[in-house]
Amino acid sequence: MKRFKGLLVFILVFISVIMVSKTKYYAEETQYTDNVIPTMTSNTSPSGEVNTSSYYTDSDGFIYSAWRAFDQSNISYHNGWASIKGTTTGWLEYKFSSEKCITKYALTSRTSADHDININECPKNWTFEAWDEEINNWVVLDTQNNITDWTFDATKEFTFNNIKKYEKYRINITANCGYANYTAIGELEMMESINIPPKGTWISGDRAILVITTTLDTDKEYDLSASEIDAFLNWYDAKSDGNGKAYFTITKHSIVKPFISRKEYINYNSIENFEVKDYYEE
Repeated sequence: MKRFKGLLVFILVFISVIMVSKTKYYAEETQYTDNVIPTMTSNTSPSGEVNTSSYYTDSDGFIYSAWRAFDQSNISYHNGWASIKGTTTGWLEYKFSSEKCITKYALTSRTSADHDININECPKNWTFEAWDEEINNWVVLDTQNNITDWTFDATKEFTFNNIKKYEKYRINITANCGYANYTAIGELEMMESINIPPKGTWISGDRAILVITTTLDTDKEYDLSASEIDAFLNWYDAKSDGNGKAYFTITKHSIVKPFISRKEYINYNSIENFEVKDYYEE
């Protein structure tokens, strides 16, 4: 019963901390950054470098250059890259100015009001790859096959596991959805995973306030590190299951002199409930 009461108070306080301040506990699902490629205005501006196996030039002389797939605009079918006429395979690459650990990418089909443009120009089979300087070769990070359910201006997102940073990434297309003239992409975006610890873990270096209400209805307050809070929670859970010492030792770091150290021993049976007030040091 005591364990339940303490756990209930902890959960309630934890929820309130999430609502009013930053917290060190996180959801289990992976989160990602926004697109880390800048809005490109050429193959080299404003930063990084765009390359491709080929590009299409229409009868009016308009060039569907590689950078147009990174211009973060899809208002027209001109906002996109297309391979050279008669070729339906090819690759589209972006080189960052510094290494990135990409774990997600997104493809957007072109917008089109032109009856000559159709969604069969979209990629069907491809690999997403990174250039590994150590082996001097491309490594496959993700493989997709039979992606045929495209519509105009549709975005599809793909995630994969990756823990290594690379400078260059590319999509390498081996087949499109059936259009014979070329393959086209409206936008190609790349994202990184946000470095979030697993649920129930603490960010190293952060602190929290532990408030213990005793059976005598007195409150004891302690400013503890993340590891000290974890140690207390582990001790409390173990003792609730009938294991471990009857007391928990808290080392006090303030007003130590003239003593060598100050320690307080918290008796398990004296704890009525407790709460953890999470905070970040500025």
